[in-house]
Amino acid sequence: MKRKNRDKEKKREEIRVKFQEEELDRMRKSFTKFEENCKFKLKHMIDHTLKRYQNRKVIEDQKIVKEAQIRKKRQKQVIIENIKNFYDDKIQMFKEKTNERRLSKAIVNYEHKQLNSEAEKTRRKEQKEHHEFNKHLIKVQLESTKLEMELKEESACNKIIQVYKQSMKSIRNP
Repeated sequence: MKRKNRDKEKKREEIRVKFQEEELDRMRKSFTKFEENCKFKLKHMIDHTLKRYQNRKVIEDQKIVKEAQIRKKRQKQVIIENIKNFYDDKIQMFKEKTNERRLSKAIVNYEHKQLNSEAEKTRRKEQKEHHEFNKHLIKVQLESTKLEMELKEESACNKIIQVYKQSMKSIRNP
């Protein structure tokens, strides 16, 4: 039974390790996509800005300030979105870990209940067998006592008969 439990525990551990490896791979892929996305957006923004400067030699100071503000706002939005995605992933991981723990606790509780149930059945069976054995012993003792009593009664009767016969002989043979 302990070996089965160890085997089950090993299987659970393998599943946990596999799950963690898959989660790590998913996070790596997510980070790589995030990095590629940032590089692409940055490259796109740089290309766009360079084309504007090449097409327009002279830009008014107000337009430069406005464009800088727009770029900063976009970058902030991208950063905020990336941070949001990062924490959404973290929250999802936490939920999955919590569900995994809950599931493992439920499995352990189920196994514990099963073991207790089997132990209780075994205990009841042993008690019943012990009770039957004691009943058998009492029955044997009663039969033994009964036989002893019958033997004592027979030997007492035989003695009485012998005494009676002797007394009859003595009466007949004076």
